[in-house]
Amino acid sequence: MTGGSDDIAGFIISDCRGLCIQAEGVGQTKSPGLISSLTSQASLLEPGRENPVILIESDQYNYMVKKDDNVTVTVIKNKA
Repeated sequence: MTGGSDDIAGFIISDCRGLCIQAEGVGQTKSPGLISSLTSQASLLEPGRENPVILIESDQYNYMVKKDDNVTVTVIKNKA
């Protein structure tokens, strides 16, 4: 990954209940519930620490997921 904005294929923003607020590009409106569930489970790995950034790799995309207060943001980047 080069880190430029040209690498971004889409994004998903969901609320604290896992409902889609906005999805653009390759981001799918049916994904936020699953993604929010993953962030909740990942935060249990180290209780008392800040919510982790999760990296999910697929053949075509990298999904970077971060829960922050009342929203979960997923940035979807093209693989190099």
